[in-house]
Amino acid sequence: MLTSLRIWPNLLCLLAGIVFGFPLIHAPLNHPVSRMASANPAYRELSQNAFMVMSNRIELSRGRLVRYTDAAGQLQITRIQGMPGDQVGFAGQTLTVNAQPVAVYPQLRMAQGSLIVPQDAVFCFPDIAADIGGNERNLQQYLIPANVLDGSVLYVLNNDSTAAANPEFFGYGYGLLLAYLIVFLALARNKDRLHPAVYYPVRWVVGLNLLVWVLLAGYGIYVGLSGIVPSIYFIFLSALAYLGLSAAAASTSALAVGLLALLVIFADKPILGQAGPNS
Repeated sequence: MLTSLRIWPNLLCLLAGIVFGFPLIHAPLNHPVSRMASANPAYRELSQNAFMVMSNRIELSRGRLVRYTDAAGQLQITRIQGMPGDQVGFAGQTLTVNAQPVAVYPQLRMAQGSLIVPQDAVFCFPDIAADIGGNERNLQQYLIPANVLDGSVLYVLNNDSTAAANPEFFGYGYGLLLAYLIVFLALARNKDRLHPAVYYPVRWVVGLNLLVWVLLAGYGIYVGLSGIVPSIYFIFLSALAYLGLSAAAASTSALAVGLLALLVIFADKPILGQAGPNS
C-alpha cells in the first residue's frame, strides 16, 4: 500500500506535469501566426511576420487586441477602444472616448456624432484608418457584440519587441526556462520516490517542453527575434488561461504550483513527516 508520503509526491508530480507539459500541446492549436497578423495592417504592432500569443479567455479592457469571427466566418483581430457605458465620439477627425482624444484620422470619412456603448457590446476601432471610398461610415458600425469575441491577444512578437522595451518580460521568460530545467533534473534525482507510471510520462513531457523552448529561444536570439524569449512566458500563461484562469491568476498559479512541486516532490527530506511501516 502506498504511504501518504508517496501519494502526495505522485499527485503533485501529475499536477506539475499538466502545468509544465500542457503548453506545448496548447500552443500549436491556439496560436495563429504571421498570415493572420500581416492581414491586419491597421494595427501598429501587427507588422509582417508578427506572432500573436493568444488566450481563449476573454478579458475585456480598453486598448486590448481581441479576436472575433465576422459575418463571413473569417477570423479578425480588432482593438477595443470603448467599454460598456463609455461615451465614444467623432468630431473634427478626432476619435474621443469619455471626452478624451484617442487618435486623429485625417483621411477618414466618418459621420460626426457620439454614442454610449451598450452593456452587451464593445466599441472597436483600428489604429490606422483611411478613406476607402463608398458611403460615409458611422460609429454604430464599430460596435461588436461581446458574445462574438472568442480570444484575447496577450503578447505580440515582432522585431520591435526588445529587452529595452519590456525588460521584465525577458526575466520572466528566462526564469521559466530555468524552472523547467529545475523540474526536469529534480525528477531524475527523485525517481525512486515516484511511481513509474507517473515518473516517465511526466519527465518525458516536461523534457520535451524544455527542449522545444530552449531551441526556440536559441533560434530567436540567433536570427535577432529578441521577443521570442518573453513570448515563451506568455505561451505558458495562455495555456493556463485556456483552463479558465485570468492572465494574472495564471501567473500566480504557475508560481504556486512550481514552488509546491519543488518543495514537496523534490525536497531531499520528507516535509510531510516520516510515515510508519504500516501506513
